[in-house]
Amino acid sequence: ETFTGRLEDVITQRIHPDDRPKVEASNQSVVQQKKPVPLEYRIIWPDGSIRTVWAEAGELLLDQDGNPAELSGIVQDITERKQAEAERRQLEEKFSKAFHTSPDSININRLIDGLYIDVNEGFTQLSGYTPQEVLGKTSGKINIWVNPEDRLRLVEGLRKNGEVLNLEAPFRVKDGQVKTCLMSARVLDINGEPCILSITRDISERKQAEGAYRKISQSNADALSLAKMSYWDYDIQKGNFIFNERF
Repeated sequence: ETFTGRLEDVITQRIHPDDRPKVEASNQSVVQQKKPVPLEYRIIWPDGSIRTVWAEAGELLLDQDGNPAELSGIVQDITERKQAEAERRQLEEKFSKAFHTSPDSININRLIDGLYIDVNEGFTQLSGYTPQEVLGKTSGKINIWVNPEDRLRLVEGLRKNGEVLNLEAPFRVKDGQVKTCLMSARVLDINGEPCILSITRDISERKQAEGAYRKISQSNADALSLAKMSYWDYDIQKGNFIFNERF
């Protein structure tokens, strides 16, 4: 797009109203101080669309009396870059909100050695460790993995597939208690460093309940067998009848 005419008219017609004062001030500064001033501002296309540009005044030509005569510069359209930056900030804000408000334990560790980079409140509630106690330390240093082989399985799966879902493993928390947890994780790149973003949930109570149910079920089955009894079940709606022949 080409803009021609008097500078005042171009500024009035093509520079976004909110950015006009700083563009005018920049032009005056260049003329007075004879130094280029990088500037970011918005321009309005003839179709009404708004683009963001980065501009810098360059060469200032003087007339034979040494007075400013002509000023040139460069302009670069950075609209797409600014949009991408805005979208990235929005994603970062959403991630940060989810990270810090999740009741599950979420932490970011270096893939190579398990060094803690960040943890949320859910991690503290699960493990008993505060961020100050773990950040900058490795998971091996705080001895949180009951079986180091489980971390090796995690790392192997991440290196192979980029993510690991529902890894069940025991973890040793700050007070020495062992909790059974379910972890899902994926590889995250942070400044060129492969890291682990993991979400962990305590399933100790569920596992205890499942174990108790299995014991009760086995006890009932043993009792039926000793009494030479069996049981049957009839699904009235489907018409299915089940008879367990155990005498």
